[in-house]
Amino acid sequence: FQEAVMVNQVIMNLEVLVEAVVMNQVTVNLEVMVEVVVETMVMN
Repeated sequence: FQEAVMVNQVIMNLEVLVEAVVMNQVTVNLEVMVEVVVETMVMN
């Protein structure tokens, strides 16, 4: 029973970690998109 709880805890931590990485990636992608849009608007 104790092992199952530990495995469950590790899985939860991994899920949180993956979520953080994904959110970070989305934020970076949004920043890049905004930069491209702004540069395009400035050029025109």
